[in-house]
Amino acid sequence: MRVDDFIDATNRAATPEALADLFRAAIGRAGYDNVIMAEVCGSDILGLPLLHCPDGYPEYYFDSRFHLIDPVLPLAMTTRGPYHWADIGRQMPLTREQQSFFDDCVGAGVADGLTVPIHGPRGATTVISLSSRDRNPDGRHFTAHVHLLSVQYSLARWRLLNPDAGLERPVILSPRERECLRWCKAGKSAWDISQILGISERTAQFHISNAMAKLGASSRIAAVVIAIQHGLLGL
Repeated sequence: MRVDDFIDATNRAATPEALADLFRAAIGRAGYDNVIMAEVCGSDILGLPLLHCPDGYPEYYFDSRFHLIDPVLPLAMTTRGPYHWADIGRQMPLTREQQSFFDDCVGAGVADGLTVPIHGPRGATTVISLSSRDRNPDGRHFTAHVHLLSVQYSLARWRLLNPDAGLERPVILSPRERECLRWCKAGKSAWDISQILGISERTAQFHISNAMAKLGASSRIAAVVIAIQHGLLGL
């Protein structure tokens, strides 16, 4: 499903359950069977609003005390973008127990995971972890796409649960800000955008930051999704 179509469908979802079904179907096309959504503040898990994984896995996870050694959640607190579990060992040293933990997860039907941290105000973070029942060799090809889907799902869910949050202010983006966001959607960095547009990297980041501030977005991907929602990003 194209991101535009997913945004339209999820914005029209009438219930959290219908919204979750749309999200699970969309990530399923990228080879991800399991999804766990955790609402976190600091080191505290405030809730698990979406939990779809192999039968018995949550009990197995906590009975095995994996929550004491699992590096996935702590890394989400300090990481801005999505990361594959197979790459965690390159970002931080793993103990033998932690390496064994990932092997045990594969045997339990939780393989080739991808985590998307979505940072909100006042230390609140939504962590969406996707995984496959079996190996998913093509998962990396869909990282940027799944990142967009996850951010939109989180935004749509918040709006669905907070219908009286107030009217949104009109947002006006400059042509250059829209242009930079289009390249962000394509997965380009600020340096890439500077080369494409013939401007400095600092100027490219300035336009991206301005767009994020106008849209009230905590990341450039969130800015892309919100801009699409407002009809500000021609695709």
